[in-house]
Amino acid sequence: SVEAFLRHAMGEAALPAPWERVTDEQGRTFFVDRGSGRTTSRNPLEDALPELEGIAFTCAALEPPQRRACVAAWQARWDTEVEAELNRWHAVNSAPGEFRFRHRETGALSRTHPAQALLPELHFKRSAAKHLATLPPGTPGAPANYVLDNSVLQSQTVGMLHRSSKQKEDVVPMPGTQWGSIVEGADQGDGWLRLDSGVFLPTEMNGVPVLRP
Repeated sequence: SVEAFLRHAMGEAALPAPWERVTDEQGRTFFVDRGSGRTTSRNPLEDALPELEGIAFTCAALEPPQRRACVAAWQARWDTEVEAELNRWHAVNSAPGEFRFRHRETGALSRTHPAQALLPELHFKRSAAKHLATLPPGTPGAPANYVLDNSVLQSQTVGMLHRSSKQKEDVVPMPGTQWGSIVEGADQGDGWLRLDSGVFLPTEMNGVPVLRP
């Protein structure tokens, strides 16, 4: 799945400084901030996963040329954001022979070179997004929340009935899901959302999208 790939890639990726990956005697992995001494079991790259999962959801509905263009646009955006952030830092002498880095806008000081703090996440996101553009059609995405949206379809019904399979005629008896409700499910990449209960909702009706992240 997309989630499994992203978590594997995250586990292999270099960490932003000053974080380090540490394994204890029981084989458990922890992450240590060498600047503050803080320890956590949460990978510092994990904040990038929702954005990458959203890109995977978008790519699943596109043909390969459009996927590559979508990923390239995201990569260019990330490059611009990181370059802008790097330019907000400058080196200052804090002691003879010792340099720190000061943020031009906030005045924050850091012993970590900003490139070492920012570039690992950029490289992880660029590499992961490049792979997402090559996923075959129908690759299921990670579970996420979606809104059942009637704003474009303008159906006169109160909501949508679930399906027992990926066939629109395989209707499950009431109750269904009301328009405007939030549902949790995994996008299957083929026009269907699989809910936790095992039933399905179509992502579009009459050519109109009815589910949005």
